[in-house]
Amino acid sequence: MKARAAVMYGRNGPLFVEDLELSPPHNGEVLIRMGAAGGCHSDYHVISGQAAHDLPVVFRHESAGEVVALGGGVKHLSIGDHVVLGGISYCGDWRGADRVFEAVGKSTLQRAAIEYFRPGRQVTFVGLDSNDVVIDLPTAGITRSEIAVSGSIYGSSCTTRVFQAYAQHYMNGDLPIDRLIGRRYELDQINDAIGGMLSGKPGCGVIRFDWDQS
Repeated sequence: MKARAAVMYGRNGPLFVEDLELSPPHNGEVLIRMGAAGGCHSDYHVISGQAAHDLPVVFRHESAGEVVALGGGVKHLSIGDHVVLGGISYCGDWRGADRVFEAVGKSTLQRAAIEYFRPGRQVTFVGLDSNDVVIDLPTAGITRSEIAVSGSIYGSSCTTRVFQAYAQHYMNGDLPIDRLIGRRYELDQINDAIGGMLSGKPGCGVIRFDWDQS
């Protein structure tokens, strides 16, 4: 079957929107008709070379769509389900501030974040800098102030559960995440979406698939 996607062939270059041949879902896989995808700095870490990845690659996380086919052994999804794609897998079996989060992924901000909360509290690094970047830590100050420094990917959460909870809160009107959307793009405008993200335009850029601009 045919699929239209934005493909990355080389680092620090544009993405190319192409028609690809897509195989049916294998065991444990599902086929999703994409509805929308967010422009994300995690993807740009791959484009810039900050995060290593085999090439060519099609980015796929921070997306939403509908399940249209199931591979063997898939138990928790059905055709027609609306789903959200995460950037990590989960097995599914089971300032003056109290807490500071650094979500940009810059070492200068990570170092500064340690100064911005009171003793006995925690700073969490969410953003990612290059793999070889290091920061100096005030070890005596950390010890005396009993500061905890940690890292977090997706809030250290089970995305299988929390994505469903977020969706339910949105449907109930308790979590108006659509207000975060600042720009909408078609798939052919993928490089414009990345440029808008890097230039600091307000709000999140969302790539829509086969949408009516009216």
